[in-house]
Amino acid sequence: MKTMHDVTDDGLETPSHPAGIAVRVSTPGGVDALAARCAEALGGDPETIGIWYQSAPFDSASNPADRIVRQQRAHPLAPGLRARLTCTSYLGGVTDMVLLADGDLSGVLAEFDRAGARSLPALPDTSDALAGAIDIEFGEAYQTTELAAAAVIVLGRFLDTAALAVDLATADLLLRSPAARARMFSESGAGTCEFGVHGSIGDVVSQLSAATPEATAAGPESDHGLRSVRIIDYTDAPGVFLPKPAASHDFDIAIHPTSDPGIARVLLRTRSEEAAEFIHQIAQVLGFVYAQIQAKGPDLRLLDIAYADVPESISVEAVRAPGAGGRMEQRIAAHAADRPSSTAVLDATTSTSFGELEAQSQRIAAGLLQLGVLPGDFVVVAAAKSATLFATMLGIWKCGAAYVPVDIEFPMERLRYIIEDSRARVAVVEPQLLGAVPDSARAVDISALATSETSDAALPQGLSENAPAYAIYTSGTTGRPKGTVIAHRSVLALIDALTEQFSLSETDVWSAFHSPAFDFSVWEIWGALATGGAVAVVPKSAARDPRQFHELLRGAGVTVLNQTPSAFAHLVSFDAQAPLLDTVRLVILGGEALQAGSSAAWLDRYPANRCRLINMYGITETTVHVTVQPVTKHTTLRAPRSVGHAIAGWHTTVLGPDLRPAPPGFPGEIVVAGAGLALYYSGKPALTATKFVAGPDGQRWYRSGDLGRLRPDGTLEHLGRIDHQVKINGYRIELDEIRNCLRRQPGVRDAIVVCHRAEGQFATTRLDAYLVGDELDLPELRGAVARMLPSYMRPAFYTVVDKIPLTTNGKADIARLPAPDSGPHQADSAPESEPAPETSGTQPILTKVWSSVLGVEPSADDNFFLSGGNSLAAIHLSTELGKNAVPMPLSMVYQYPVFKDLLAAIGEKAH
Repeated sequence: MKTMHDVTDDGLETPSHPAGIAVRVSTPGGVDALAARCAEALGGDPETIGIWYQSAPFDSASNPADRIVRQQRAHPLAPGLRARLTCTSYLGGVTDMVLLADGDLSGVLAEFDRAGARSLPALPDTSDALAGAIDIEFGEAYQTTELAAAAVIVLGRFLDTAALAVDLATADLLLRSPAARARMFSESGAGTCEFGVHGSIGDVVSQLSAATPEATAAGPESDHGLRSVRIIDYTDAPGVFLPKPAASHDFDIAIHPTSDPGIARVLLRTRSEEAAEFIHQIAQVLGFVYAQIQAKGPDLRLLDIAYADVPESISVEAVRAPGAGGRMEQRIAAHAADRPSSTAVLDATTSTSFGELEAQSQRIAAGLLQLGVLPGDFVVVAAAKSATLFATMLGIWKCGAAYVPVDIEFPMERLRYIIEDSRARVAVVEPQLLGAVPDSARAVDISALATSETSDAALPQGLSENAPAYAIYTSGTTGRPKGTVIAHRSVLALIDALTEQFSLSETDVWSAFHSPAFDFSVWEIWGALATGGAVAVVPKSAARDPRQFHELLRGAGVTVLNQTPSAFAHLVSFDAQAPLLDTVRLVILGGEALQAGSSAAWLDRYPANRCRLINMYGITETTVHVTVQPVTKHTTLRAPRSVGHAIAGWHTTVLGPDLRPAPPGFPGEIVVAGAGLALYYSGKPALTATKFVAGPDGQRWYRSGDLGRLRPDGTLEHLGRIDHQVKINGYRIELDEIRNCLRRQPGVRDAIVVCHRAEGQFATTRLDAYLVGDELDLPELRGAVARMLPSYMRPAFYTVVDKIPLTTNGKADIARLPAPDSGPHQADSAPESEPAPETSGTQPILTKVWSSVLGVEPSADDNFFLSGGNSLAAIHLSTELGKNAVPMPLSMVYQYPVFKDLLAAIGEKAH
């Protein structure tokens, strides 16, 4: 290779946003003259233009020739050059010319056209793990904006957003305009495209016309805080190419011509590893939606767009799990008859055999019948976990009634409400709760009931497996708890479906960790007894103390451990410094999202061949569990939100906002059908009808309110609660996304994000993070979050706590979190805080207004936007200062966000 012009070293910087042209030209007489005309068309200092020539000993149609052109496209400009033209001549008098240059390249393209050059399209590299590609029809009716509209709508559905920042351009425009190229490579030059279920494709196309570089060039750059997409159409200038862009947009879409004039190839690339996992599904859906637009035109309503080519009918292959059916008390009575001396319940100091448990439940049933309990009744039980409590529940079943558990630490008012709402005529409670039972029910001391010498009574016969077994009350959207009623057949279906999969047997000892008022207890108590195993009662003192709990697990020889991830994290932390739990062979996590950190730490000590770790997604309304996901190191790293496949007899799918099945990778509401569905909500027929709906297949489905998506392998991902989304300044925010981001940071063992409203006059809403970890560098952590999340999703305050407080059900207790820490370490640096300097009466006013807007009094180094402020709060600040005769331009708070700097700037402006 020889150089026609030496590369100068005059300090010139490499152009920021060059563009390129690749052509093939027949050159029997050489290309020197054409190369010279190209350099002349570029203009400027010829010393900054490098031209290289090389000869290749093979044909231009060979694979090596293609490889050379690809390499030249990818090679950046050298320092000091504003243009580089590489000419590669092949056997047969053919030369490939690849130009990469800054400035307007239309003149060079004209020279190539006059020379009869043929464009070399930059066909996309579909081997990229972060990219997906589809082929679309390309003809006279093709319009860039219609394909872009399809892309925007599909990405909006995938990201679960109704607005995107969009950059849209054609290759011809980018070839001619360096300013347009710069705009396309900017993170803040995009136009905004809003969409929803209303409107038409034509409405979206109209908005996209304002997203081109020409339309946005006149306006100021802006920080949308939105997910962004860049779309470049190369079909009008096939030989044009741009260097591989920096990752400034969430998605990049390139539209290329192909060798078939009727086909164009669309390449979709993302910088997000999470989105990359679904990139091929996104590309396929894009093609499916674009085909509908081609068929129906711009009048196609957004509401009528289908996102998946699936039948409207969703079949449920099995509506009940394998098993013998029947009722719970009958199953346990059979174990008592076969193995009466086998241990059923282990308390701290005593053990109860199956025979003893059966006899006690018979006596309790007789006593309840004397109290007037009838089949179909609900009986409230509020007592500590014990063999007596379990016998009482069995006795209630033997009467044909259902039990309604209430935690003994619940407020008295909640106990009274549940008794009244369930229409219970009898409440079996601890002695200290007798006075809390309302007059509508008869209060019974559980100890007295269990020890009474009641004569044998004729128990009801022919009881149905479809009858209620229990009703568990959970929080309701109205602020009052609602009772979910579950049938006997559903509990047995759950146990029978998992007995073989988990190798459950009479040799197992299960821990009864959770409150009876939490539906996880149904699984750990009755899963043990219905399979002939033993229940080891975990008192509340041990449930709250990892050391005590660990000792209990070892002492009782527990083999099956059930935990919420939050409680499990505490146990794992203690276990790391304690002797191994030799007998534990199965750990089942449920009730909330998996914590990858604690799970990975457990797997380090307890590999799968020693102890199986299982994550289960479930809902009270679907009988505790719905899906099963074995947890491995791979799942904790690559798919921590996967909850696996549905249990045999259960069925799950994901529905989009249009209540049609969502394609794999696309979020929507998780709906459940099958054997576990609740009978109804107690006393709430309207709510029952709203949540338990008839599907297009004629089956009964439960709308969970959970956000999820199907993974490419068919497993289900749980993404959080739909109703846990919060809205701040019009942005919908999923708190679990922020929490997962924080949990991935070095040193963070646990985290939770809550939404707070400041107590000041304007009551602005902000996000606050609470962290558990060792020697956390909060400024560094804040910077890491800023790099991963858009501005509207970043917490205002980061507060370090020893642990996340838990409710009696093992879930995070938001009410017990401390007030957010607004100390000086919240800033990007942490200097010693000092009083703000006095500035002739301005400081008291600024302090007062700042405090009223943010609800916190500032120190000198406080940053407005790191103290809970946002764009709306900045407007409040400016307005209120003006009312107090301290005019401040809105731009000033962005320029000087630190209190002392803002105070000085206001003072300087006043003078």
